[in-house]
Amino acid sequence: MAAISEFHAPIAYESKHPVMLLDSGAFTLFKSGGVVDFDRYTAYVGTVKNEVLAAINLDIIPGKWRKRATPAETERACIASFERWRRLQATGALIVPVFHQTDDPSWLARYLDHGATYIGISPSDNMADALRKRWLLQTHDELARSGVGLNRTVFTHVLGLLSPKALNSLKGAAWSADASTTMQHSVRYRLMLPFNDDAIAPSGNFDTIKVAFVGERTDVADDTPISAEEVAA
Repeated sequence: MAAISEFHAPIAYESKHPVMLLDSGAFTLFKSGGVVDFDRYTAYVGTVKNEVLAAINLDIIPGKWRKRATPAETERACIASFERWRRLQATGALIVPVFHQTDDPSWLARYLDHGATYIGISPSDNMADALRKRWLLQTHDELARSGVGLNRTVFTHVLGLLSPKALNSLKGAAWSADASTTMQHSVRYRLMLPFNDDAIAPSGNFDTIKVAFVGERTDVADDTPISAEEVAA
């Protein structure tokens, strides 16, 4: 589930359903040690390409969960991920390559040189939170300074981050973002809602996220009242 910013209009033509982003599950598999058949994923992307805005590359994440990869491991993963991105493009879908925090910056430039217009930016869970946020800011600043037309011709999707403070610090530079916390809440009948100045913010800026129960209970987790009508709005 992705949080889409107000900047969706410039690339809405890419799909009949422009707010649907297909995730490959690469990070979940990275944590569990599982694998996905690349050919089957490719076939699936080809089948649903007209129902989604884009599909995230089934990238190779270097290293192991909670263990940093060596530079050689990281480079091999980058090479394999780039090849997968190129192969998935043959489906005709918009494929989102993933640039990881530990990747050499030349890989981001390579994706841009090969025509990528929607790029996943993935901070590393093996890094301290302050380093993750600083890297996100630096990466978007460098993209903006490079003249690629950030949020006009090139868009970014931040993976694994849905903190209002972190997203607001980007000042609209990131076009979309996601985190597994949305799924974790949904299976418990909870809905994450953006708020700005204590009111639900269906679009635009927000300063916090509150959790509303969508079963028989209608109260927010911190006991602040919220009506079904407000959620629907």
